[in-house]
Amino acid sequence: MVNKVSKKAPLALALLAVLGLVGCAGGAQAVPGGDEPIELEFVTWQLEEAGIQDWWTAVIDEFESEHDGVTIVPRHVDGNDMAEFVTTRFAADSAPAILHLPTEVFAVFAEEGWLEELDSRLADTDIPQTWPETQSLMEWDGTTQGLMVFGYSVQLFYNEQLLEEAGQSVPTTSEELVAVAKALTEGDVYGYGSVTTQHRDLFRQASSYVVGFGGAWAKDGEYQFTSTEVVAALENYREVSKFSPQGISSDQKRELFFQGKVAMMLDGPFNIPALADAAPEVKDYVKVARSPFDAISYYPANGLHIPSTGTDREKDLAWDFLELSASAEMQDLFVELYQSPAARAGAGSEAEVSPLLEEFITGSAESVGIIPSSASIRANFGTFDRLVQDGLMEMLTSDRSISDIFADVEERLLSEDIQP
Repeated sequence: MVNKVSKKAPLALALLAVLGLVGCAGGAQAVPGGDEPIELEFVTWQLEEAGIQDWWTAVIDEFESEHDGVTIVPRHVDGNDMAEFVTTRFAADSAPAILHLPTEVFAVFAEEGWLEELDSRLADTDIPQTWPETQSLMEWDGTTQGLMVFGYSVQLFYNEQLLEEAGQSVPTTSEELVAVAKALTEGDVYGYGSVTTQHRDLFRQASSYVVGFGGAWAKDGEYQFTSTEVVAALENYREVSKFSPQGISSDQKRELFFQGKVAMMLDGPFNIPALADAAPEVKDYVKVARSPFDAISYYPANGLHIPSTGTDREKDLAWDFLELSASAEMQDLFVELYQSPAARAGAGSEAEVSPLLEEFITGSAESVGIIPSSASIRANFGTFDRLVQDGLMEMLTSDRSISDIFADVEERLLSEDIQP
């Protein structure tokens, strides 16, 4: 069913040790800078993801039709390996011509001076007026160095049949989430799917709880790891995770949900296209409800960037690619194919979308971002993420108090001179 919704090779090598995370359509144009054929490498982790892979293909096809002699060479890199892969390429002076980066690691590359300033190009477009406030996360050292591609609110996916068979209602509070997850866990079916292994999505998942409880990892120049809100949020995460398969990543969590082996999960709208491949007995029962917390978390997921190390011709062509992706036509297609809200205001208003998207559209307007604003944290996110993940894994695999665990995390961060 569908609805219509109206600096620095040495430092680069050091980064490898801590970054283990991971135009308007028209006729064919002349190739800027000359007529010689050219290939532009484009790296992303989304070439095998339902919905979005089709969108990237459409953008690439349209770009090539508009630029005679220019070929986009897409390269799939696992999301966990993207930061390390790109760092290695910069260190070897062979950066891809078009970069697709997780937002949390953007500042690491911007701090190195590796990303091109885009303000002069953006000034000739309507992007500054039509992009969301989270586009500001693409700014570093007073300049814009990227174009936000995608961000999303986090909502509750649930299997309606499993809840009804167990006599349970959709949880609307954090306490109900734990109680329902417990009631639904029986045999080979788990009540809840949670990231319970060392994985870049562990920080994102835990942040949904922290934000949901009204907390923040850092605020007003102070770490908040042992605040009442953060401790309560992580206690809830620890408790509900007892009713999740252990040692699973976000991909495994989603796979189990669409197989009917997990009854509930907190996640983003990009799961909607995957419903097409869900088990037949599951498809008709997948629903989305508001996140059962006081606040809804928002993750500004990723952006497109141009390396500052490229030639003028490569930079001009890369900008054409970014501008095309931001066009009204391509943003409408993004909503249609990915079943997710696009960055451009009003995009997809006439698109055929799943009713499951409704909650995400509503939620995006009231959601709170999860990425700390501290420049020190953002520029050293690899280390920050690793140490927070270490704390989260200890929390999930021991009975030690959360306050004690994260007091240690704070001490380690400060010893690394990562300031809140």
